[in-house]
Amino acid sequence: MLKALWAAMQCGRHHGKANKYKVRGDLEKAVMHFEQALPYAERTGNSGTVAFGKECIAITYQEMKKSSEAKKYAESSLKIYRALAQGSSDDFFAEAASRVEQLLGKIGA
Repeated sequence: MLKALWAAMQCGRHHGKANKYKVRGDLEKAVMHFEQALPYAERTGNSGTVAFGKECIAITYQEMKKSSEAKKYAESSLKIYRALAQGSSDDFFAEAASRVEQLLGKIGA
């Protein structure tokens, strides 16, 4: 339990730094921190957090015009969101999957 909590805190710390860099226009540092957050997200055991982290990385790579990297993370995120949507009674994960499908359309997948 404490390890998952610590991982969630570290994930949030890196995600927060990534967002700050993104707002400042430093996409290289933003994607670096999003990627550093990902292993912590995986350690939380929360698949939704992992999918969201990968989605954020995909969006940032897309903004950097790095289509192959963006596509890789978007496809991985979409796979997780779809699996979560099948086991969910609300539309949250289905809507997230739709959002990533739209991103893949922008990337040119």
